[in-house]
Amino acid sequence: MIKKCLIFMLGLMLGLSLFGGLLSFVPPVQADDEKEVVNPVVQPTIPVPDFLPAPDVGSTGGETQNFILNETIPRAINIGIGILSITAFIGILISAIQMLTAYGNDEKLNRAKTNLRYSLIGLVLVMLSYAIVSIVVSIALPNEEDAESWLIPSAYAVDDEDVEILLPNQQKLIEEQDDQGRVSLPGGDFLGEVVPAIITNLMYVVAFLIFIAFMYGGVLLVIGRGQEESLTKAKNIMIYAAIALALVSLGFALVYGITTLNLTEDEESPSDDVFVDTEERNE
Repeated sequence: MIKKCLIFMLGLMLGLSLFGGLLSFVPPVQADDEKEVVNPVVQPTIPVPDFLPAPDVGSTGGETQNFILNETIPRAINIGIGILSITAFIGILISAIQMLTAYGNDEKLNRAKTNLRYSLIGLVLVMLSYAIVSIVVSIALPNEEDAESWLIPSAYAVDDEDVEILLPNQQKLIEEQDDQGRVSLPGGDFLGEVVPAIITNLMYVVAFLIFIAFMYGGVLLVIGRGQEESLTKAKNIMIYAAIALALVSLGFALVYGITTLNLTEDEESPSDDVFVDTEERNE
């Protein structure tokens, strides 16, 4: 199921890129200067929300087409890459939890290894998807202007503050709690509050399980008293706990790096970044 979803999402992103390239060859719609078009019917206009991409009211046909090529489709690709990277990271967390709770059970370990394999493959494919399309287009269209028309602009790094909206940094993860011990529940902002809360709580759970696994392995080493079975079980638990810790740290770092990519052509504009707050866009 995970494999099919990854293949579908990657195919969708590649299809959007190819579709954008085909649109670049379509001439923009232009008005005929010789005929005066009179439209007595007043057409109502629907205001566009701030968080949705859309051209201005006075945009021409060519500007609207360029907006679709340069704004809408790249933002859809950004969203797809972000969702896939977060999904792969959550898969790594689940695999780590399965390894920590297996306690020498070969069946659970094999299942965890299988899930981990697909999660890592998906994360690598997400990281390489943009690079693969860039290389193919650069070979097919060596001209820089032609390559940009196929939705392959340069990737720029965005500020860490924008990424911290989705992935909190270390200071926020370990910040001091107030004395009242109140519980803060996420609101209705999915990307701004719900997803960060899920990722943070999963990391707390994994960290607690890693601590328990190391403690349990240490106890087995102490009370084993030379028994080969107990020593082997303790070593396996501590080895898989260390692997889980490394996977969680590496996965968080990779996803954090992926979310800093900005696929817009404007180096200073964060408008196409998936993880920029709507309030910052309004400013």
